[in-house]
Amino acid sequence: MKMLFAVVTLLTFFSLKVDGQQADKVSLGVYYETLCPDSIAFITYQLYPTIQSLGLEKINVDLVPFGKASWTESGSTISFSCQHGERECKGNKIQACAKSELDTSALIKFVNCMESASSPDRAGKSCAQKQGLNYTTIENCANGAKGSQLLKEQGVATKSLVPKPNFIPWITVNNQHTSDIQNRALDDLKGLLCDSFPQGATKPSGCK
Repeated sequence: MKMLFAVVTLLTFFSLKVDGQQADKVSLGVYYETLCPDSIAFITYQLYPTIQSLGLEKINVDLVPFGKASWTESGSTISFSCQHGERECKGNKIQACAKSELDTSALIKFVNCMESASSPDRAGKSCAQKQGLNYTTIENCANGAKGSQLLKEQGVATKSLVPKPNFIPWITVNNQHTSDIQNRALDDLKGLLCDSFPQGATKPSGCK
């Protein structure tokens, strides 16, 4: 009986510890399109510099490349229609595949590199080479059924949002979206994230 009590107490302690760690973090969701000018500006001028400053220890970032695209299915074939055309669908697939292969830090660097290029959809290989990544795996994924399935998953996540996106990029903080969150994110993402930690939480040093 004493042993059972000890085990329960220990599990409760670790559960509270894990919950406390999560409570000290901020979650950022970025729903975007690879050829969208507003998405490009947000990623290169807000997201990437902010993560460079604040790091990822206290921030969970989810990049969701889909935006205002749509898809249809015929048997095992998934076809996509993207706001900025077929090239954007390809760029979205590349980044969806990269998301499945890379950790968050490497993914953000890769996406920023692509979005900083004059033709983001064609920059995957050179950006991968700069980071020493295996682009062949990402490219094969993007050109095959796996890439289509991964992009569909990004679409499902985007279309499940409440409220529904009416502007891209669509930003959520701690799984919430408001006009204030959206407007602040586009102009001052760093300030928004620093202000979004719960009271008493230890913020990243870059917030000071």
